[in-house]
Amino acid sequence: MKSPKNKVTIAGAGLAGSYLACLLIKDGYEVEIFERRSDMRKQGAAGGRSINLAISKRGLDALDAIGVKGQLSSKLIPMQGRQIHHKSGEESFQIYGAMQGEGINSVSRSGLNSLLMDQAESLGVKIYFDSPVGHVDLDEKKITLEKSGGSEVLSYDKIIGTDGSGSAVRDALCSKLADFKVDMLPYGYKELTIPPLADGGFAIKKQALHIWPRKKFMLIGLPNPDGSFTGTLFLPLKGDVSFESLSDTDAFEEFFKTEFVDALSLMPKLREEYKQNPIGSLGTIRLSPWYFQDHAILLGDAAHGIVPFYGQGMNCAFESCQEFVAALNKSENKWSQCLPEFMEQRKPHSDAIATLALNNFEEMKDHVADKSFLLKKEVLKRLEERIEGFQTEYSLVTFTNTPYAVALKEGIKQRELVESATAGVESFDELDWDQIDTLALDYVHNMNAEGTQ
Repeated sequence: MKSPKNKVTIAGAGLAGSYLACLLIKDGYEVEIFERRSDMRKQGAAGGRSINLAISKRGLDALDAIGVKGQLSSKLIPMQGRQIHHKSGEESFQIYGAMQGEGINSVSRSGLNSLLMDQAESLGVKIYFDSPVGHVDLDEKKITLEKSGGSEVLSYDKIIGTDGSGSAVRDALCSKLADFKVDMLPYGYKELTIPPLADGGFAIKKQALHIWPRKKFMLIGLPNPDGSFTGTLFLPLKGDVSFESLSDTDAFEEFFKTEFVDALSLMPKLREEYKQNPIGSLGTIRLSPWYFQDHAILLGDAAHGIVPFYGQGMNCAFESCQEFVAALNKSENKWSQCLPEFMEQRKPHSDAIATLALNNFEEMKDHVADKSFLLKKEVLKRLEERIEGFQTEYSLVTFTNTPYAVALKEGIKQRELVESATAGVESFDELDWDQIDTLALDYVHNMNAEGTQ
């Protein structure tokens, strides 16, 4: 352990807060976390959200940096692609990567959070549960904990808000004229369950992210180690087919019979879960600046919350934490220098993944069943196999640590390329591969010349 530096107070012991605490204490800081919820390791799923997450290379590399990747391996379920469930009852499989073994992994949010809290405490981090940070006084450098027995005011030296979309630390920053904007999607979601078979097996394909795309709404399913699937239904909040119009469970079941009949037979508790489970909201958080003077900063969803449709929210948060600690070291722990420099460097990439996630929402609910889209997707996959140095936007985001803004820029160029290559073409057999290869080679040459990778 290095000689102690400043004491750091973290608001929120979720994924980002627990992970950041591990990085900071390993770097010589004294770290305490105040968490509003009870300890999920004692309370079970009721102590936190149970929805599954997708973890990819960025996230796994981040976990490796604090020595817990190996402990997580047995709890991951690799997903090699998307299993598309068409309304007709037919199914198709869309592989994620061009290289052998490429894919993403399904992981339990609460299971991973528990692992990170265990690691943080083993390193000496102090976590105080049932201790919500209700107010932050940035001028006096004080926080107010709103406990059940009454409020408690404490001083802090440095504070980091990883307290999510409803961040109290962010509220304090906004009172200092920070530019804050939340763009809510007119959609909500409900968590549903596909239980395991009687023998403990998986009722549908295990190593896949299942999608039932229906243009204006969709159902997805991610596998769990116990043989179940965590299903998530995304519906408009209002309209003809929406959570508002389907508030009655009978109407909802009829809707499921029409739109997701194959899934209906796999969900024996559908009516009960639909009635009991809350409707979650979906929004993109944009804020500037993320910091105040030299003693307060936001990280993770509190600073740059995104919709979940690229599976990068957690991966992005971990990466932000890593880059923040690296910036601290680069500045020799001069927070006044580090905070603005870190935000200037990081914000373009958090903005980029927010855009990518919104784009992927349209792809998942609509385009994955579109013939023209699938043709273009196949061309990109084949180019990744045929042309050295060609990596699709999805591969850059998911299978590499390429900066998000770079991946977004390259994706735009790739879509222009494939639009040109497939203009007037209706089937794969009609493609002119000499022309396509030439376009792809020019693209890779220009990319390398620009030094984007």
